[in-house]
Amino acid sequence: MMKVLWFGNSGLYSSINPYNGGGWVSSLYYKLKERYPNDIIFSLAFNWNDDINDTKQNINFYGIKNYKRAWLHYDEIQSKRKARIKEVVEIEKPDIIHVFGTESGLGLVGLVTDIPVVIHIQGILSALWEGWLPQNVSWNTLYLRSIYEYLSKKSLLKDIEREKLIFRSCKYLMGRTAWDKSISSFMAPNAKYFYCGEMLRPEIYNSTKIWSLHNRKKKIIVSVVSQAIYKGNDTILRTAKALKEFYGENFEWKVYGVKNMDFQVKRTSVDPDDVNVFPMGVIDANGLVNVLTEADLFVHPSNIENSPNSVCEAQLLGIPIVATNAGGVSSLVKDEDDGLLVAPRDVYAMASKIARLLNNPQETDMLSKKGRLHALERHNPNMIVENLFKIYKELLSE
Repeated sequence: MMKVLWFGNSGLYSSINPYNGGGWVSSLYYKLKERYPNDIIFSLAFNWNDDINDTKQNINFYGIKNYKRAWLHYDEIQSKRKARIKEVVEIEKPDIIHVFGTESGLGLVGLVTDIPVVIHIQGILSALWEGWLPQNVSWNTLYLRSIYEYLSKKSLLKDIEREKLIFRSCKYLMGRTAWDKSISSFMAPNAKYFYCGEMLRPEIYNSTKIWSLHNRKKKIIVSVVSQAIYKGNDTILRTAKALKEFYGENFEWKVYGVKNMDFQVKRTSVDPDDVNVFPMGVIDANGLVNVLTEADLFVHPSNIENSPNSVCEAQLLGIPIVATNAGGVSSLVKDEDDGLLVAPRDVYAMASKIARLLNNPQETDMLSKKGRLHALERHNPNMIVENLFKIYKELLSE
């Protein structure tokens, strides 16, 4: 029996999540417990509004206080968080520590213990920073928008330095794309890298609805993004403008995860209503299944990424995909094989490939079938948990 302490999101502890994200970590936990019920004892630490110790369903939970306005006393706060992380480790005394992501600072655990720590790469702030700002936006522009943008930048730069420290101290890494392997090998050259596929949410795996061609004149395009400035909302508006001019009016572009595009409208001078773009707000997993299977095309416009779950989930449900070739996306979507890729911010290339698929049902259906087949292989739950268990066993033996 091995004891494994996870540092990740709070999904297993609380279902309160305004973005409906993070469900894949819970999905991974339940599949591991199903496959190895008597082999692992789990505990979970996560960022929370206070330091807490709690137990639910035989799992020990630990909240790590996430201070508001961290930019005011950044170094002092990081010291407090590091002390709390060390306290959690000393209480649990795990055999292995598994950290999900380098961005939130929970990876600082590698600096306070000799227990094997493996970091499961999600995004990489240092790389995100280089593609953070969209076209026609400067930091000065953001400062005019709000003083908090200036303070956020200061905090972000501190977080990047913290992430570099985490990478330098890390001995073991897990990832799933050529992009994250390349960058992590560069930032942590002495760390051992393991491949580990990513679990998706159970609602996606268990869906009885799978995408099929729709015979209708007005096409529906779907994107699932967030308000983050690098997620390509400006690209959506510019692409929709080109589509409307050259393809015509017969499309609607529904954007989930955002309530409005006010900032992007100011920077692009493109009004969503004028180009058939509709911000739809946050949607849960069951609603997303319906949306994706009833649409004609999924478009991912982000400027920088690792392996966006939105693309993985769309691919598993079979909807054909046009995506920016950003970060690790090319490890998910093979251009001209199971989807179409374009360079980030290449508006006319994106518009032309969207129109190409909307006009070509045969090709669209072929991409759909190939994409779903590859996603089923890549996100096979049994393979993922068996591989992760093997990684844990290897860490114990080193």
